[in-house]
Amino acid sequence: MAQCKFCGKKGLDKEGLCKGCAPALAIQVDQSVRIIKESNEIINKSKKTATRISRCETVLEIVERLRELEDKGIRTIDPPPSELHRIFTEERDDIFYNGTKSDVEKLLNKAELATTIKTSLNNANSALLKVLEAKKKINNPSKLDDLEKRIRAYTHQIQLKSFLDAADKAEFKGNTKKALDQYQEALYFLKTDDIDFEVQQSEMMRIQTKIDELQQRTLTKR
Repeated sequence: MAQCKFCGKKGLDKEGLCKGCAPALAIQVDQSVRIIKESNEIINKSKKTATRISRCETVLEIVERLRELEDKGIRTIDPPPSELHRIFTEERDDIFYNGTKSDVEKLLNKAELATTIKTSLNNANSALLKVLEAKKKINNPSKLDDLEKRIRAYTHQIQLKSFLDAADKAEFKGNTKKALDQYQEALYFLKTDDIDFEVQQSEMMRIQTKIDELQQRTLTKR
């Protein structure tokens, strides 16, 4: 004789559940459906990223419990729990991505408007930290790769500018030794960073030419 899909006892209804499990599971499913609907409404209406993510996680916790029933062949909700898990996991990732992107845009805007390189770098580093933290929480970290690359490229640009500005300033003041040192720092920075060599090859050649020029000028003075 067939056994209850949930507890293994006999005496089944048309869904394959015993008289003890059927009403208890029906109550569980009804409560789950109510919470899922309420959470989904909040996810769609709320403007707060943290609230929307929290509600997605609430749904995923409930769906995970319903998946245990689905795995036993017990029908619960439509779409089935496995499909809802995929839907709300993707929704959670999208909310994480959009929230992180919004925060990053604000920080990069502050970085661009900053009056000092140090402040620009601080804001850019804060943006990078937000992306790295989000990558630890998001189901698909690669979704944030382009945003991370953008921040790293901006940070690279600002860091390089700090060396070149210091070199130009020293050269303007006639401090050839300091100017040479800063150009060499810039060249070393370019040679050891993660940016594609071909992308910055022309910049490296320009800096090397400047170093050669200053070294020649130093030798001439002797």
